[in-house]
Amino acid sequence: MNILNKHINRSSESGFTLNEMIRVVAIIAVLAGIAVFSFHYYTLKAYNIIAKHDLQYFVQAQKDYYATHSVYLGTAGDFIEENLTDPFYLGNFSFTPTNGIKIEIVAGNGSTPKSPLRIESSHRRGNIIYMYDFSSGKITERTK
Repeated sequence: MNILNKHINRSSESGFTLNEMIRVVAIIAVLAGIAVFSFHYYTLKAYNIIAKHDLQYFVQAQKDYYATHSVYLGTAGDFIEENLTDPFYLGNFSFTPTNGIKIEIVAGNGSTPKSPLRIESSHRRGNIIYMYDFSSGKITERTK
């Protein structure tokens, strides 16, 4: 009967031991660390994808403009960023970059066929710079 009383008294106690609490907190900390790392990785990847897509749309807008006017817009040093679209603000040039994206002409002159444009695109929070060369027609990338 003594064993039965001991069991009844022990089962009426409630709560967790310190060891159990430490284990639960450790598991939650590991899961939170994984979540934060994953969130950072995927947001960085999203910023880079946006930069690449905006570069592709900008190149297509340049090609559309070229089909009509037989010249590309811009020369080395010109850029388009959020509200700063001055060299590219024309009624028939339809491109507006996504917030955070900067597209810059790093070489070439759009009005001279012998000097093809090279363009770079990046997001201010991304870690990759995408480059398009009109002479090769290819997109390459490099890290910031």
